[in-house]
Amino acid sequence: DLEGYKIYRGDRKGRIRGGTAIYLHDKLEAEEICQMSYENCEMIALSIPDMQTINIVLYRPPKTELKVFEVILKKIEEIFQNLQKPDPTIILSGDLNFPFVKWNRQPEGGCDWKYKANTNATRNEKIQFEKLMEICNEKCMLQIIEEGTRNENTLDLLFTNEVRLITDVDVNTTSISDHKRIEVSTIFLLNDNQNKYNTNNNTNDLKSLNFNAKQID
Repeated sequence: DLEGYKIYRGDRKGRIRGGTAIYLHDKLEAEEICQMSYENCEMIALSIPDMQTINIVLYRPPKTELKVFEVILKKIEEIFQNLQKPDPTIILSGDLNFPFVKWNRQPEGGCDWKYKANTNATRNEKIQFEKLMEICNEKCMLQIIEEGTRNENTLDLLFTNEVRLITDVDVNTTSISDHKRIEVSTIFLLNDNQNKYNTNNNTNDLKSLNFNAKQID
């Protein structure tokens, strides 16, 4: 356990290691709206009313087939279709393993993308990426990570429809994973009475987590 936080897990079924997790400050309440493991893909999704936010975390391993990832994409579409109007803040992130995509951050904070030249990406893999982008585009979601998160490849992505909430993105190395650690600062401030926007953010407690452990205790 991480003191001061509640954990919501999307464990991988049938295998050790893997899965997804969201740590939420224990002053916040959340409703788990989806927890699924299909083949080797996992997803956990929360609705956080106090922040008017939907937080979705995905894992899509390399060499995932289109028919497998389409199950995950369909569930994301269902979540989006059931959102109350006006749309809440949406954050969708995870290790998605699209190494054949090059991202370039723009002044407003979102990234443009293009396919890298001379990659061995299959048409099947590109279709999966394009289908994800179509879903995110429908909700005006931009991807904000341009840095390489495993060697020079940007495998870990974060999409949101509220780029203005992001004040800083820091991608740095860690000894507990072959992926780099991504620290995102926002203008959310949590206090004892209510949640407000503020430029202060504390990420130190999360830095020591080993997301490659067999179990998250």
